[in-house]
Amino acid sequence: MSMDVSFYMHLENIKTSYQSKELCIPNGYQFVMVPNMYVWYDVASQSFEDTLSYNEQSFCDKYLVDGKYWREGVFIIQDTNTKEYVDYIMSWLPKLDVKVGQLHWLCVKPGHRDKGIATCLINQVLCFFKEKNFESVYLKTETFRDKAISLYKRFGFKEYNVML
Repeated sequence: MSMDVSFYMHLENIKTSYQSKELCIPNGYQFVMVPNMYVWYDVASQSFEDTLSYNEQSFCDKYLVDGKYWREGVFIIQDTNTKEYVDYIMSWLPKLDVKVGQLHWLCVKPGHRDKGIATCLINQVLCFFKEKNFESVYLKTETFRDKAISLYKRFGFKEYNVML
């Protein structure tokens, strides 16, 4: 059983190298609008391989239908040669009436990792929340996702403990 770790960042602390939405997307990739929510499941199931515990319908019902995410805050990247959807990230609405956004479901298919795509997408979400006048962003991930945790820390996210 995996454990979660949470990270938090005040948007005023975005490192200067990550303050522009103009951060270069890697060559051979482009931003696209998602044609339907089942594409998200396809990318997630291939990205998280054996650790995703949902089938297609339960994933879409739980995460995509109930209005937790902002449609304009979903960023998807497509391979320009194969037209394959390779990555996405979602911006979720705050649970309370506060200016704290949630970065959720950063997924990168295995054949497209280590190319700067995740960096580009995190940057897009941070800029999205900053444009919406949010004060901070939080996320949760599993403790065994070392590469993701390292990337979040490079952006300036700090680990924090959640009291239940």
